[in-house]
Amino acid sequence: AGGRGRGDRLDPASRRCFLAAARAGHARQPAKPMINAIIAAERRRSRLPPAWPVAAGLLAGQLADAMLGDQRRGHPVAWFGAAMQRLEVRSYADNKASGAALAGCGIVLAAGPAAVAARRCRDRPAAMLTLTAACAWTVIGARSLTRAAEEVRLALLAADITTARRLLPGLCGRDPAHLDATDISAAVVESVAENTSDAIVAPLLWGALA
Repeated sequence: AGGRGRGDRLDPASRRCFLAAARAGHARQPAKPMINAIIAAERRRSRLPPAWPVAAGLLAGQLADAMLGDQRRGHPVAWFGAAMQRLEVRSYADNKASGAALAGCGIVLAAGPAAVAARRCRDRPAAMLTLTAACAWTVIGARSLTRAAEEVRLALLAADITTARRLLPGLCGRDPAHLDATDISAAVVESVAENTSDAIVAPLLWGALA
């Protein structure tokens, strides 16, 4: 009816039987284009990795950050920053080509190992879950951000402007030497807002879309 093939209206069990018959060559000839389309769709679907390991890995990474926070020494993000800083010092030139090359090196250095590992884990759900959890834990910084902001807040509540100024560089790059309590509060709010995007929302969003 309406030019639709039989494969459009099949329930999953009948669909499997229909596909088996099609592969065996027992289906009627007029339905062959629909059969071929269904078989092609099934083949494409079978090549896609399951989505649950990535979702579970993102959740596990977020929980790991909430319970453990960032490691104080040897953090991969700190290694990346140090490597990029050394590379910038050695290759800096005041032109667009140099900047583009530096950005390209950063992308390769950060995404390359993860892409290779993800490809190797593609057909192994447990390995993909573990890899996703490790990557998420590495880049999510909710606990560290909360701790740093809370330390400054407590110093301001105690009217300890000296301690607040000393702690502020842990959140932002401003020179705190001449900032009063109001300025420091504004700097903390701005930094928390910015880093919530960079260290919480963005990793989860792009991890889910990757």
